[in-house]
Amino acid sequence: MIRWQDVHLFRFNFNKELSSFFISYAVRNFAYALVGIFIPAFFLSSGYSLKAIAFYYLMNAFFMGIGCILTCSLLTKIGVKHGILISAPVTITHFLMLYSLDTYHWPLTLLALVGASASAFYWPAFHIEFVKSSDHDHRSEEFSAMNVCSYVVMIFAPLAGGFLATYFGFHILFIIVSVILCISSIPLFFTEERYEPFDFSIKNMFSKENFKDVSVFFSNGVINFTGGVLWPLFIFIALGTFLALGILSTVLMCIVTVSNYLLGRVADRLNKHALLKIGAVLGAALWFVKPFASVFRHFVVINSVEGLTSSFVDIPFFGIFYNRAQRKIDTMEYIIFRELALNAFGVVFAALVFLLVGSFKLSFILAGIANLGYMFF
Repeated sequence: MIRWQDVHLFRFNFNKELSSFFISYAVRNFAYALVGIFIPAFFLSSGYSLKAIAFYYLMNAFFMGIGCILTCSLLTKIGVKHGILISAPVTITHFLMLYSLDTYHWPLTLLALVGASASAFYWPAFHIEFVKSSDHDHRSEEFSAMNVCSYVVMIFAPLAGGFLATYFGFHILFIIVSVILCISSIPLFFTEERYEPFDFSIKNMFSKENFKDVSVFFSNGVINFTGGVLWPLFIFIALGTFLALGILSTVLMCIVTVSNYLLGRVADRLNKHALLKIGAVLGAALWFVKPFASVFRHFVVINSVEGLTSSFVDIPFFGIFYNRAQRKIDTMEYIIFRELALNAFGVVFAALVFLLVGSFKLSFILAGIANLGYMFF
Protein backbone atom coordinates (compact mmCIF):
# COMPACT_ATOMS: atom_id res chain seq x y z
CA MET A 1 0.00 0.00 0.00
CA ILE A 2 1.28 3.47 -0.89
CA ARG A 3 0.97 5.97 1.93
CA TRP A 4 0.52 9.67 1.17
CA GLN A 5 3.64 10.35 3.28
CA ASP A 6 5.68 8.37 0.74
CA VAL A 7 4.50 10.35 -2.28
CA HIS A 8 6.81 13.23 -3.17
CA LEU A 9 6.38 15.83 -5.83
CA PHE A 10 10.16 16.07 -6.16
CA ARG A 11 13.01 13.62 -5.61
CA PHE A 12 15.05 15.71 -3.18
CA ASN A 13 14.70 17.17 0.29
CA PHE A 14 14.13 20.87 0.84
CA ASN A 15 16.74 22.22 3.26
CA LYS A 16 16.08 25.38 5.27
CA GLU A 17 18.20 27.55 2.96
CA LEU A 18 16.48 26.30 -0.17
CA SER A 19 12.98 26.51 1.32
CA SER A 20 13.40 30.14 2.43
CA PHE A 21 14.94 31.00 -0.93
CA PHE A 22 12.06 29.36 -2.85
CA ILE A 23 9.42 31.21 -0.81
CA SER A 24 11.12 34.57 -1.30
CA TYR A 25 11.55 33.92 -5.03
CA ALA A 26 7.92 32.80 -5.46
CA VAL A 27 6.49 35.87 -3.68
CA ARG A 28 8.74 38.22 -5.67
CA ASN A 29 7.79 36.54 -8.94
CA PHE A 30 4.10 36.84 -8.09
CA ALA A 31 4.58 40.60 -7.70
CA TYR A 32 6.39 40.85 -11.03
CA ALA A 33 3.82 38.62 -12.76
CA LEU A 34 1.10 41.09 -11.80
CA VAL A 35 2.75 43.91 -13.72
CA GLY A 36 5.95 42.87 -15.53
CA ILE A 37 4.50 41.84 -18.88
CA PHE A 38 2.41 45.04 -19.03
CA ILE A 39 5.25 47.55 -18.53
CA PRO A 40 6.20 47.85 -22.25
CA ALA A 41 2.48 48.27 -23.10
CA PHE A 42 2.14 50.74 -20.20
CA PHE A 43 4.81 52.95 -21.80
CA LEU A 44 3.07 52.66 -25.17
CA SER A 45 -0.33 53.57 -23.71
CA SER A 46 1.30 56.51 -21.90
CA GLY A 47 2.28 58.05 -25.22
CA TYR A 48 5.86 56.81 -25.63
CA SER A 49 6.92 55.66 -29.09
CA LEU A 50 8.23 52.18 -29.84
CA LYS A 51 11.71 53.61 -30.32
CA ALA A 52 11.55 55.43 -26.97
CA ILE A 53 10.59 52.15 -25.29
CA ALA A 54 13.48 50.36 -27.01
CA PHE A 55 15.81 53.13 -25.81
CA TYR A 56 14.58 52.68 -22.22
CA TYR A 57 15.33 48.95 -22.27
CA LEU A 58 18.67 49.54 -24.00
CA MET A 59 19.77 51.90 -21.22
CA ASN A 60 18.34 49.60 -18.55
CA ALA A 61 20.38 46.68 -19.86
CA PHE A 62 23.56 48.73 -20.24
CA PHE A 63 23.31 50.04 -16.64
CA MET A 64 22.46 46.53 -15.43
CA GLY A 65 25.52 44.96 -17.08
CA ILE A 66 27.94 47.56 -15.76
CA GLY A 67 26.18 47.79 -12.41
CA CYS A 68 26.62 44.05 -11.73
CA ILE A 69 30.38 44.51 -11.54
CA LEU A 70 29.96 47.23 -8.90
CA THR A 71 27.28 45.44 -6.87
CA CYS A 72 29.24 42.17 -6.76
CA SER A 73 32.21 44.03 -5.31
CA LEU A 74 29.82 45.25 -2.62
CA LEU A 75 28.27 41.80 -2.06
CA THR A 76 31.64 40.44 -0.93
CA LYS A 77 31.41 42.85 2.03
CA ILE A 78 27.70 42.96 2.89
CA GLY A 79 26.73 39.40 1.89
CA VAL A 80 24.59 37.84 -0.81
CA LYS A 81 21.24 37.98 1.03
CA HIS A 82 21.75 41.65 1.84
CA GLY A 83 22.06 42.24 -1.91
CA ILE A 84 18.63 40.64 -2.42
CA LEU A 85 17.23 42.68 0.48
CA ILE A 86 18.61 45.96 -0.91
CA SER A 87 17.05 45.24 -4.29
CA ALA A 88 13.52 45.33 -2.80
CA PRO A 89 13.36 49.04 -1.79
CA VAL A 90 15.16 50.04 -4.99
CA THR A 91 12.62 48.07 -7.04
CA ILE A 92 9.77 49.69 -5.11
CA THR A 93 11.30 53.11 -5.87
CA HIS A 94 11.27 52.16 -9.54
CA PHE A 95 7.59 51.20 -9.41
CA LEU A 96 6.71 54.40 -7.54
CA MET A 97 8.45 56.37 -10.29
CA LEU A 98 6.31 54.53 -12.85
CA TYR A 99 3.29 55.31 -10.66
CA SER A 100 4.06 59.03 -10.83
CA LEU A 101 5.33 59.09 -14.42
CA ASP A 102 2.33 61.04 -15.70
CA THR A 103 2.89 63.68 -12.99
CA TYR A 104 6.67 64.11 -12.91
CA HIS A 105 7.59 62.86 -16.40
CA TRP A 106 10.77 61.18 -15.17
CA PRO A 107 13.53 60.97 -17.82
CA LEU A 108 13.67 57.47 -19.30
CA THR A 109 17.40 57.31 -18.58
CA LEU A 110 16.77 57.91 -14.86
CA LEU A 111 13.98 55.33 -14.80
CA ALA A 112 16.29 52.84 -16.50
CA LEU A 113 19.09 53.55 -14.02
CA VAL A 114 16.88 52.92 -10.97
CA GLY A 115 15.37 49.75 -12.45
CA ALA A 116 18.78 48.47 -13.48
CA SER A 117 20.22 49.15 -10.02
CA ALA A 118 17.58 46.92 -8.45
CA SER A 119 18.32 44.12 -10.94
CA ALA A 120 22.08 44.51 -10.49
CA PHE A 121 21.69 43.84 -6.77
CA TYR A 122 19.17 41.01 -7.16
CA TRP A 123 20.23 38.72 -10.00
CA PRO A 124 23.92 38.09 -9.22
CA ALA A 125 22.95 37.47 -5.58
CA PHE A 126 20.10 35.20 -6.69
CA HIS A 127 22.35 33.04 -8.89
CA ILE A 128 25.06 32.74 -6.24
CA GLU A 129 22.54 31.79 -3.56
CA PHE A 130 21.03 29.10 -5.77
CA VAL A 131 24.42 27.64 -6.68
CA LYS A 132 25.43 27.41 -3.02
CA SER A 133 22.06 26.20 -1.66
CA SER A 134 21.29 23.56 -4.31
CA ASP A 135 22.69 20.08 -4.82
CA HIS A 136 24.80 19.21 -7.87
CA ASP A 137 23.09 15.85 -8.48
CA HIS A 138 19.57 17.33 -8.35
CA ARG A 139 20.20 20.84 -9.65
CA SER A 140 17.94 20.70 -12.70
CA GLU A 141 15.12 19.24 -10.63
CA GLU A 142 15.67 21.84 -7.92
CA PHE A 143 15.61 24.61 -10.51
CA SER A 144 12.42 23.08 -11.94
CA ALA A 145 10.92 22.88 -8.44
CA MET A 146 11.73 26.53 -7.80
CA ASN A 147 10.03 27.50 -11.05
CA VAL A 148 7.01 25.28 -10.40
CA CYS A 149 6.56 26.74 -6.90
CA SER A 150 6.70 30.21 -8.44
CA TYR A 151 4.42 29.42 -11.37
CA VAL A 152 1.75 27.86 -9.14
CA VAL A 153 1.65 31.15 -7.23
CA MET A 154 1.93 33.23 -10.42
CA ILE A 155 -0.50 31.45 -12.76
CA PHE A 156 -3.40 33.88 -12.40
CA ALA A 157 -1.28 36.94 -11.59
CA PRO A 158 -1.12 38.24 -15.20
CA LEU A 159 -4.88 37.77 -15.54
CA ALA A 160 -5.43 39.66 -12.28
CA GLY A 161 -2.92 42.32 -13.35
CA GLY A 162 -4.64 42.74 -16.72
CA PHE A 163 -8.02 43.05 -15.00
CA LEU A 164 -6.72 45.67 -12.53
CA ALA A 165 -4.91 47.65 -15.26
CA THR A 166 -8.02 47.60 -17.47
CA TYR A 167 -10.65 48.53 -14.90
CA PHE A 168 -8.74 50.35 -12.14
CA GLY A 169 -5.60 51.65 -13.86
CA PHE A 170 -1.90 51.14 -13.26
CA HIS A 171 -1.71 53.27 -10.12
CA ILE A 172 -3.41 50.68 -7.92
CA LEU A 173 -1.40 47.92 -9.60
CA PHE A 174 1.94 49.58 -8.81
CA ILE A 175 0.90 50.05 -5.15
CA ILE A 176 -0.09 46.38 -4.76
CA VAL A 177 3.17 45.21 -6.35
CA SER A 178 5.22 47.45 -4.05
CA VAL A 179 3.55 45.99 -0.94
CA ILE A 180 4.12 42.40 -2.10
CA LEU A 181 7.79 43.14 -2.84
CA CYS A 182 8.23 44.25 0.78
CA ILE A 183 6.86 40.87 1.93
CA SER A 184 9.11 38.89 -0.44
CA SER A 185 12.26 39.70 1.54
CA ILE A 186 10.99 38.43 4.90
CA PRO A 187 11.91 34.69 4.46
CA LEU A 188 15.58 35.61 3.93
CA PHE A 189 15.85 36.92 7.50
CA PHE A 190 15.56 33.34 8.79
CA THR A 191 18.75 32.05 7.14
CA GLU A 192 22.43 32.79 7.62
CA GLU A 193 24.27 35.31 5.46
CA ARG A 194 26.63 34.09 2.76
CA TYR A 195 29.84 35.83 1.61
CA GLU A 196 31.57 35.06 -1.68
CA PRO A 197 34.94 36.25 -3.01
CA PHE A 198 34.97 38.21 -6.26
CA ASP A 199 37.79 39.14 -8.65
CA PHE A 200 36.57 40.26 -12.06
CA SER A 201 38.74 40.34 -15.19
CA ILE A 202 37.39 41.34 -18.61
CA LYS A 203 40.32 39.38 -20.11
CA ASN A 204 39.00 36.18 -18.51
CA MET A 205 35.57 36.84 -19.96
CA PHE A 206 36.90 36.52 -23.52
CA SER A 207 39.39 33.75 -22.80
CA LYS A 208 39.29 30.56 -24.83
CA GLU A 209 37.75 28.74 -21.86
CA ASN A 210 34.80 31.13 -21.50
CA PHE A 211 34.24 32.62 -24.97
CA LYS A 212 31.74 29.98 -26.15
CA ASP A 213 29.65 30.36 -22.99
CA VAL A 214 29.75 34.16 -23.27
CA SER A 215 28.50 33.89 -26.87
CA VAL A 216 25.52 31.84 -25.68
CA PHE A 217 24.86 34.40 -22.92
CA PHE A 218 24.81 37.08 -25.64
CA SER A 219 22.17 35.06 -27.52
CA ASN A 220 20.26 34.74 -24.25
CA GLY A 221 20.11 38.54 -24.06
CA VAL A 222 18.75 38.89 -27.59
CA ILE A 223 15.98 36.41 -26.74
CA ASN A 224 15.22 38.06 -23.39
CA PHE A 225 14.65 41.48 -24.97
CA THR A 226 12.63 40.15 -27.88
CA GLY A 227 10.52 37.83 -25.73
CA GLY A 228 10.14 40.10 -22.72
CA VAL A 229 9.60 43.44 -24.47
CA LEU A 230 8.81 43.13 -28.18
CA TRP A 231 6.53 40.10 -28.04
CA PRO A 232 4.18 41.66 -25.40
CA LEU A 233 4.18 44.90 -27.43
CA PHE A 234 3.38 42.98 -30.61
CA ILE A 235 0.44 41.27 -28.86
CA PHE A 236 -0.82 44.53 -27.32
CA ILE A 237 -0.70 46.36 -30.66
CA ALA A 238 -2.55 43.48 -32.37
CA LEU A 239 -5.25 42.96 -29.72
CA GLY A 240 -5.39 46.37 -28.04
CA THR A 241 -6.22 45.39 -24.44
CA PHE A 242 -4.27 44.67 -21.26
CA LEU A 243 -6.78 41.96 -20.33
CA ALA A 244 -6.06 39.97 -23.52
CA LEU A 245 -2.35 40.24 -22.80
CA GLY A 246 -2.95 38.98 -19.25
CA ILE A 247 -5.06 36.04 -20.44
CA LEU A 248 -2.37 34.97 -22.91
CA SER A 249 0.33 35.19 -20.25
CA THR A 250 -1.78 33.04 -17.91
CA VAL A 251 -2.20 30.44 -20.67
CA LEU A 252 1.59 30.39 -21.10
CA MET A 253 2.20 29.98 -17.35
CA CYS A 254 -0.31 27.15 -16.97
CA ILE A 255 1.49 25.09 -19.60
CA VAL A 256 4.99 26.09 -18.43
CA THR A 257 4.11 24.97 -14.89
CA VAL A 258 3.14 21.47 -16.03
CA SER A 259 6.00 21.07 -18.52
CA ASN A 260 8.58 22.36 -15.99
CA TYR A 261 7.37 19.88 -13.40
CA LEU A 262 7.31 16.86 -15.72
CA LEU A 263 10.62 17.57 -17.42
CA GLY A 264 12.29 18.68 -14.19
CA ARG A 265 11.64 15.29 -12.56
CA VAL A 266 13.72 13.48 -15.18
CA ALA A 267 16.15 16.14 -16.46
CA ASP A 268 19.00 15.17 -14.10
CA ARG A 269 18.88 11.60 -15.45
CA LEU A 270 18.82 12.63 -19.11
CA ASN A 271 21.40 14.20 -21.40
CA LYS A 272 20.94 17.93 -20.71
CA HIS A 273 22.81 18.91 -23.88
CA ALA A 274 20.47 16.79 -26.02
CA LEU A 275 17.42 18.36 -24.34
CA LEU A 276 18.89 21.81 -24.93
CA LYS A 277 19.41 21.09 -28.63
CA ILE A 278 15.77 20.02 -28.95
CA GLY A 279 14.62 23.18 -27.19
CA ALA A 280 16.91 25.34 -29.33
CA VAL A 281 15.47 24.06 -32.61
CA LEU A 282 11.82 24.11 -31.47
CA GLY A 283 12.19 27.59 -29.96
CA ALA A 284 13.84 28.93 -33.13
CA ALA A 285 11.03 27.53 -35.31
CA LEU A 286 8.46 29.22 -33.08
CA TRP A 287 10.19 32.62 -33.42
CA PHE A 288 10.08 32.30 -37.21
CA VAL A 289 6.28 31.75 -37.00
CA LYS A 290 5.52 34.59 -34.57
CA PRO A 291 5.50 37.48 -37.13
CA PHE A 292 2.46 35.91 -38.82
CA ALA A 293 0.25 35.97 -35.71
CA SER A 294 -2.55 38.53 -35.92
CA VAL A 295 -5.64 37.38 -34.00
CA PHE A 296 -6.31 36.07 -30.49
CA ARG A 297 -6.43 32.37 -31.41
CA HIS A 298 -3.03 32.64 -33.13
CA PHE A 299 -1.49 34.00 -29.94
CA VAL A 300 -3.17 31.31 -27.81
CA VAL A 301 -1.64 28.57 -29.96
CA ILE A 302 1.81 30.18 -30.05
CA ASN A 303 1.91 30.83 -26.29
CA SER A 304 0.71 27.27 -25.63
CA VAL A 305 3.47 25.78 -27.77
CA GLU A 306 6.01 28.15 -26.20
CA GLY A 307 4.94 26.90 -22.77
CA LEU A 308 6.08 23.43 -23.82
CA THR A 309 9.25 24.30 -25.75
CA SER A 310 10.65 26.81 -23.24
CA SER A 311 11.08 24.10 -20.61
CA PHE A 312 13.39 22.21 -22.98
CA VAL A 313 15.66 25.26 -22.90
CA ASP A 314 15.34 26.67 -19.39
CA ILE A 315 15.72 23.50 -17.31
CA PRO A 316 18.78 21.99 -19.02
CA PHE A 317 20.37 25.40 -19.66
CA PHE A 318 20.27 26.53 -16.05
CA GLY A 319 21.22 23.06 -14.82
CA ILE A 320 24.39 23.23 -16.93
CA PHE A 321 24.99 26.90 -16.08
CA TYR A 322 24.80 26.42 -12.31
CA ASN A 323 26.97 23.30 -12.41
CA ARG A 324 29.63 25.16 -14.39
CA ALA A 325 29.42 28.13 -12.03
CA GLN A 326 29.97 25.83 -9.05
CA ARG A 327 33.08 24.31 -10.65
CA LYS A 328 34.68 27.69 -11.33
CA ILE A 329 37.35 28.97 -8.94
CA ASP A 330 35.50 32.29 -8.84
CA THR A 331 31.76 31.51 -9.04
CA MET A 332 30.73 35.15 -8.86
CA GLU A 333 32.98 36.12 -11.76
CA TYR A 334 31.38 33.50 -14.02
CA ILE A 335 27.92 34.74 -13.05
CA ILE A 336 28.97 38.29 -13.91
CA PHE A 337 30.17 37.07 -17.31
CA ARG A 338 26.57 35.99 -17.99
CA GLU A 339 24.94 39.17 -16.67
CA LEU A 340 27.34 41.40 -18.60
CA ALA A 341 27.11 39.45 -21.88
CA LEU A 342 23.33 39.05 -21.56
CA ASN A 343 22.54 42.66 -20.72
CA ALA A 344 25.30 45.04 -21.84
CA PHE A 345 25.90 43.08 -25.06
CA GLY A 346 22.88 40.91 -25.97
CA VAL A 347 19.94 43.08 -24.89
CA VAL A 348 21.69 46.28 -25.98
CA PHE A 349 22.35 44.78 -29.44
CA ALA A 350 18.74 43.60 -29.87
CA ALA A 351 17.33 46.92 -28.62
CA LEU A 352 19.68 48.87 -30.87
CA VAL A 353 18.61 46.85 -33.93
CA PHE A 354 14.95 47.57 -33.19
CA LEU A 355 15.75 51.21 -32.40
CA LEU A 356 17.42 51.64 -35.79
CA VAL A 357 15.15 49.47 -37.97
CA GLY A 358 11.85 49.34 -36.06
CA SER A 359 10.86 45.97 -37.50
CA PHE A 360 9.17 43.32 -35.36
CA LYS A 361 9.67 40.75 -38.12
CA LEU A 362 13.44 41.29 -38.29
CA SER A 363 13.74 41.19 -34.50
CA PHE A 364 11.78 37.92 -34.30
CA ILE A 365 14.02 36.38 -36.98
CA LEU A 366 17.12 37.48 -35.04
CA ALA A 367 15.65 35.93 -31.89
CA GLY A 368 15.10 32.68 -33.78
CA ILE A 369 18.72 32.65 -34.93
CA ALA A 370 19.87 33.50 -31.40
CA ASN A 371 17.78 30.62 -30.03
CA LEU A 372 19.89 28.22 -32.09
CA GLY A 373 22.88 29.41 -30.07
CA TYR A 374 21.74 27.22 -27.17
CA MET A 375 22.89 24.22 -29.20
CA PHE A 376 26.51 25.19 -28.48
CA PHE A 377 26.26 25.54 -24.70
